[in-house]
Amino acid sequence: NEELMTVNEELQSTNEELQSTNEELVTVNSELQRKMEELDQSNSDLENLFASSEIAVFFLDRELLLKRFSPAMAEIFNLIPADVGRPMHYFNSIIDWLDLASDAHSVLTTLTPIEREVRTRHDDRSFIMRVLPYRTMEGTIDGIVVTLVDISERKQAEQALYASEKALREGDERLRFALEICHIGAWDMSMTDHAVYRSPEHSRIFGYTEMLPQWTFEMFISHVLPEDRDGVEQLIRQGLAAHQGWSFECRIRRVDGAIRWIWVAGRPNVDKFGNSRMTGVVQDITDRKEIEAENQQLLEDVQQEKDRLSALIDSIADEVWFADVQKKFTLANPSALQTFGIDDGDDIDIENFAASLQVFRPDGSLRPIEEAPSLRALRGEVVKNLEEIVRNPVTGELRHREVHANPVRDAHGEIIGSVAVVRDITDRKLAEEALRDNRAKLEAALSSMTDAVFISDNNGRFIEINDAFAAFHRFENKAACLQRLADYPEILEVFTPDGELAPLDMWAVPRALRGETVTNAEYSLRRKDTGETWVGSYSFSPIRDKQGRVVGSVVVGRDVTELKRKEEALRQSEVQYHTLFETLIEGFCTIEMIFNADGKPVDYRFLEINPAFEKLTGLYDVQGRTMRELAPENESYWYEMYGNVVLTGEPVRFESEAKVLGSYFDVCAYRIGGPGSRKVAILFNNITERKRAEEALVLSEQRRSLALEAAQAGTWEWDLQSNENIWSNEVW
Repeated sequence: NEELMTVNEELQSTNEELQSTNEELVTVNSELQRKMEELDQSNSDLENLFASSEIAVFFLDRELLLKRFSPAMAEIFNLIPADVGRPMHYFNSIIDWLDLASDAHSVLTTLTPIEREVRTRHDDRSFIMRVLPYRTMEGTIDGIVVTLVDISERKQAEQALYASEKALREGDERLRFALEICHIGAWDMSMTDHAVYRSPEHSRIFGYTEMLPQWTFEMFISHVLPEDRDGVEQLIRQGLAAHQGWSFECRIRRVDGAIRWIWVAGRPNVDKFGNSRMTGVVQDITDRKEIEAENQQLLEDVQQEKDRLSALIDSIADEVWFADVQKKFTLANPSALQTFGIDDGDDIDIENFAASLQVFRPDGSLRPIEEAPSLRALRGEVVKNLEEIVRNPVTGELRHREVHANPVRDAHGEIIGSVAVVRDITDRKLAEEALRDNRAKLEAALSSMTDAVFISDNNGRFIEINDAFAAFHRFENKAACLQRLADYPEILEVFTPDGELAPLDMWAVPRALRGETVTNAEYSLRRKDTGETWVGSYSFSPIRDKQGRVVGSVVVGRDVTELKRKEEALRQSEVQYHTLFETLIEGFCTIEMIFNADGKPVDYRFLEINPAFEKLTGLYDVQGRTMRELAPENESYWYEMYGNVVLTGEPVRFESEAKVLGSYFDVCAYRIGGPGSRKVAILFNNITERKRAEEALVLSEQRRSLALEAAQAGTWEWDLQSNENIWSNEVW
C-alpha cells in the first residue's frame, strides 16, 4: 500500500505539472488573441475615422518608415498598401515639404508639435501641416503623426513654384536621411567597368572608417564568407541574365575581422545615356538574425518541451484523458486508447462515450452519465480518489478503477478544459480482498488458539494479540493489555530457568527482533501487582521483509505451570520408583511378549530388570534380549502364562519350576498399559530352597512312616492347646 501511495503521489505531481504547463500555454494564447482583437478594433476605428473626416494623415515610426495612412493622404502621396514599411523619402508626394526630416527629428527629440504651411507641387494647393509625436498607450514615443489640412484656395497661386523646387530638394535629402537613419547603404554599379558608387553607410557596414577611393564587385565578393560566396555569385548572375531584381542574405567578414549578416537587394536599369547599371541597397541585419536565432531556439525549446510532455504522457501506464469545453476528448494517451480499443485520432464525445459503457459505483449501483469525472471537472469540480467499476468493452470483464480529474483554467480562471488520470486498481482490490480474507482467517485462528500469540513491529509495539495472550499474562481481557513491550517491566518480572531475573533485552520479543529463532524457551513470570507466578514456554522468530530485513516478531507462549508441576511429581515418583526398584530383594523385570503369525505367544524380550534379577535367576546381560536367545530350551508354559496375561489383562500369581534355570519361582505378573499393550511386569522370588526343604520333609515323613510300619509300632500325638490326640493306625 505504501508503494501504491507513493506511485499515486508521483502521478498527482506529474498531473499538476502538466496542468501548470497547459495553463501557461493557454494564458499566452489568450493574451495574444486579446491583443489581436484590440488591434483589429483599433484599425477599424482608425479606418472609419479617416474615411469620415477626410483628414490627410500618415504615421511614421522612429526610423521614419511609413506605418499607416488615411485615404486622403494616399491621394496626396500616391500611396498604396504595399508602401507600408518603406522610407518616407521614396514616396512621390504632391506636397512640397522642405523641412519634413528636420521637423520629424525635432518632434522626436523635443516632443514639441510643429505646424507649417506646405504646398502641393503640381496643382498649387496649400496645406496646414502639423507634425506631432506619436505616443503609445504606455506613454512612450514610437514615431510621429503628420496631418495635412487643405488651404489651397488661399495659397495655391503663391506657392506653386516654391512647392516644386522644395519637393526636388527634399527628395534628395529624404533619401539620404532615410538611408542614414535606417543604416542602409546605397550603391550603384556600372555594368561596363564594374565601378561602384556607394554611400558612406555602405562603407561603414563593411567596417571601413573612411570611404575607399574605389569599390568593385570583386571587392564585395572577397568580403563574403567562402561558404556563402558561390550562392551569392549565382543569384547575382541569374538576376542579370533575366534582367530582374534580386535580393539575398549572406555573411561577410568586415575589415576588422567581425562576421556580420547583411541583406543585399538590387535591380538592373538603364541610365539616360543608355548605359546598363545595377542599383541597390545593403543593410546590416545581424541584430535581426540574432533575434531570429533566439526565436528559433525558443521555438525548438518549446517543441522539445512539448515532445517531452508527450513522451511522458505516452509512457504513463495510467490512462490520461484531456477534454475541451465542447465535451470532446482532445487527447488520450496510448494506455487509454488501448484499454477501450479506440483508434488514435477518433473524435470522442464524452457523453456518448460514457453512455456506451457500463459504469458502476463502488456499491454496485449504475453511475449516471452526468457523474462522469471529466464532465464534473468541466463543471469546476476537483475529483480525487474516485472509485468506479467499468465493464471493459474489449474483454467484457469488470475492472476496478481509481479516477482523479481536475478542471483546466486559463489565466483569468475560466475553465477551458479538463484532465483526468485513471488507474486500474483491480489487482489492488483483489489483493485487498485476499488480505481481508487472510485477516479473517488469522483472527479466527488466533481466537481459536489456547496458546498466547502476539505479533510486534520492529519497535516492540504489539500489532496483533489474541484472547489467550490476555489470559496468559493475567489480564482481564484484550482491552486491558498493554500495547508496548517497553511498558511490561512495570507490571511483570521474567526469570530465566536458573532463577536469574531476565533483563528486557533477553525477553522473547527483543531476541526475535535480533534475528533469533527459538522453540520451547522456558521463562518464569511473576505479576508485580498480584504476586502470581507461572511458567511459560515460548517459541519465537523474526518477521522479515522481501529484502530480508527484520520488520517484526511473532511469539507463541504456552502456560506450562501445571505441566511443570506434573513433571516434578513424575520426577519425584520416578525417583521413588527407581529407589524401590534398586532396593527390592525380590526380582523385578518388564518384558514385551512376542507372538507368531497365528497369535500364539512364542517368546518375550526383556525391557528392564532390577539388580536382584540377575542374583535370583543367574541370567546376566539380558536387557534387550529375548528369553529363547538366553535359554532356547525354556518351557513353553512360561510363554503361554505371560501371553494370557497380555491378552486378558488379568494378573496372575503362581509358583513354578524353571527347569532350564534349575530353580523354583514364586511369580506375580500383570499387564502394563491398556488392551493393546504387550508389556508385562513380573515380580518374583526364587523359592528353590524352600521347595527343596519341603521335598526333604515329605521324604522324611515317608521314611518315618515306612519305619513304623516295618516295626509295627504305633504313635500318638497330644495337642495340649486343643487337647486333641492323634493316633496312628498301628495303635489300634
